[in-house]
Amino acid sequence: MTKMAAQEYGKNIRINAISPGAIDTPMLDRVKRDWKVTEKQLVASYPMQRVGTPEEVANLVMWLASDEASYVSGNQFSIDGGGLG
Repeated sequence: MTKMAAQEYGKNIRINAISPGAIDTPMLDRVKRDWKVTEKQLVASYPMQRVGTPEEVANLVMWLASDEASYVSGNQFSIDGGGLG
């Protein structure tokens, strides 16, 4: 869908998708509570063995919005510490 939207509207705007993994937010706190898992259990499948920070996601968003990414469109960016989903 991201590729198709970028092809359709790419003349005027850049379209990219961001797919975050476990990010240290109140939503993650609820997941840990409701699923009754510890953070250690939650990140066991992440090669970096930690959750991400909102600032790390914001840095990606800021880069994509910057002139440095002016030719980047139609992509999906996983920000998940190397996790597989």
